Amino acid sequence: AFTQCAIEEVAGAVYLLGPLAVAPSLQRRGIGQLLIGEGHTRLAAVGATHVYVLGDPAYYAKSGFAAEQNVMPPYPLPPQWAGAWQSQPLSDGVPALSGTLNVPPVWDDPVLWQP
Repeated sequence: AFTQCAIEEVAGAVYLLGPLAVAPSLQRRGIGQLLIGEGHTRLAAVGATHVYVLGDPAYYAKSGFAAEQNVMPPYPLPPQWAGAWQSQPLSDGVPALSGTLNVPPVWDDPVLWQP
């Protein structure tokens, strides 16, 4: 699921990816990466500039995500989740953004951002 979000005082459409799940019997076949890739293609086609995710760095790195330092999640993350807040620009040459990700009400609950 990709949810449109915003970064205060920053133009451009940014999205939050989450959660991503593939049935256990179908895992390790590249389905998750294909879903992410197709989502990125569709988002780029409508002018999105960046996608953010909170998840396993080893997994999401396979799809081009990297640790995010400039755009903060809506709530502080616990230290054990260092590196789990990640982003990916959707095209080359897109400038880095900074600020705090503003999420819609469905994601605006601190419980969702804690272990």
